[in-house]
Amino acid sequence: MRRDKDWQTELMAEKLKKRFARYENFSMTYIGTHEKVLCIDERYTLVGSYNLLSYDGGEKEMFQGYHFWFEGGVMIDDAEFAKHVIKEIGM
Repeated sequence: MRRDKDWQTELMAEKLKKRFARYENFSMTYIGTHEKVLCIDERYTLVGSYNLLSYDGGEKEMFQGYHFWFEGGVMIDDAEFAKHVIKEIGM
């Protein structure tokens, strides 16, 4: 049986693919690691641990209990680095 988190991730990924299909440079790639990498406009790179596709941020539990935790990330403003990441990951 599929875990709920996996199902939510797949559902959100499909929604995003449909929503951004008109943008020719939009792509999503599963790389099988915990960190999340997001490249924007071949200039910015966001690297972090936040589960963008599956974690609700704790809202369902009013920011309490086991559903709420803090995540980290770094935004890098460097076009050369972003293009390198896109090439290496295969986005």
